[in-house]
Amino acid sequence: MPSDIQEQNQHPIKLVLVSGPDAVSINITPAVVLLNGTYYTIQGSEVTYTCSSQSYPAQELSWVFEGLASKPLNITSGNGTSLSFKKINIIPIDQGNYSCSARNPVSGKTVTSSIAMLVYYRPSRAPRCSSQTGNNASDLLLLCSWTGGYPEPTLQWKHDEETPGDWQPVLSASAANASLDVTMSRTQLHDGQVLKCVGEHPAVLSRMELPCSVKLKAPYPEGEPMITGISKQNVTLTCQDKDARPPPKITWLRGVRQEEIVPSSKYIISQGEAVSTLVITNCSKESDEGFYFCRSENPVGVRELEVHFSIKSSAYNVGGLIGVVLAIVIVGSGGIIGAVVYLNRERIFLGHSVWSEERNDVLMLVDSDDDAPFEDDVSGLTSLTNGNATPVVNDQHTTRDDHEEPQVHDEEPQEKDITDT
Repeated sequence: MPSDIQEQNQHPIKLVLVSGPDAVSINITPAVVLLNGTYYTIQGSEVTYTCSSQSYPAQELSWVFEGLASKPLNITSGNGTSLSFKKINIIPIDQGNYSCSARNPVSGKTVTSSIAMLVYYRPSRAPRCSSQTGNNASDLLLLCSWTGGYPEPTLQWKHDEETPGDWQPVLSASAANASLDVTMSRTQLHDGQVLKCVGEHPAVLSRMELPCSVKLKAPYPEGEPMITGISKQNVTLTCQDKDARPPPKITWLRGVRQEEIVPSSKYIISQGEAVSTLVITNCSKESDEGFYFCRSENPVGVRELEVHFSIKSSAYNVGGLIGVVLAIVIVGSGGIIGAVVYLNRERIFLGHSVWSEERNDVLMLVDSDDDAPFEDDVSGLTSLTNGNATPVVNDQHTTRDDHEEPQVHDEEPQEKDITDT
């Protein structure tokens, strides 16, 4: 074959060596990897998703998200050795499977890697604690709940105060659950004791403990220690215990033997919030008078209020009522008489009106020309009665004429005659 023909049939051939992708690496920050390989992050975080792989020639990378209740969704794609995207303020619906695929454009080889991503969020409220009486009156049931978060928290009941002496706390219960109930007996309790439930959740920053607590208080029933009723009428006995914790059970007893009173048409018992009333109908001195007891009990202890109930006859009541009415009548009559006397005091005591306009009695003092002692000048006093001058008579001296001059004698003065006017 000629050489020119051989040169025309030669074509250059380019040999390309293709490699990868062999594996895809995924990195999510911030996130925590659990033992089973699942990632989790906290609600509200800003999360960056990155995948990378080695391939020649340059590979094609793509991210796909598949939620728990959604179809696969292409998020982003590109060429290169790595591909990243970011989610701001991640929320629970971002929880699901994330897959990153790397495809060699020459060989068509595709490698995919997937992870499960969880979004944790804390309960919206703090833990809640309460206490109540158990099936047995001496048992305490402690209730603690912390709901509304994901995953469920870890709860623990424990003593709030330091325990003195050698006695060690008996309460130490925990569970990875949204609620934790614990039962304690009366021998483990005392008045004023504080019990605390502590909740932990991975969505709480720094794994901070959030507690709630209950304070126990022994019963202390209150009411009237002495009650008086009227025969053949109804009477109500009231007992309340508002401070006991947990709320107590209140029962009524009677007599020396403290027999429990069973509700009936004779004894009507009403139970309210920490208040109990006992209505005794158609009271009888023979059958109902005596001692009654209000018994208040919770797991911390038992205490009773003693009430003495006495009955008075209806005649006693009527007599007392009559006495009150008579007292009112007497007081009212005295007031009326006093008012009449006050309004007519001048007419009664003086025989005429003191403030009458016709009254002209005037007492006048008349100077005497004598230089005699005062007892000799009494005659100088006159009064005007209804405009007429009337001499004022002294019971020891006789009045003299105003113009009579006193006689002066060298001899020893003689006694004056006493004359009556």
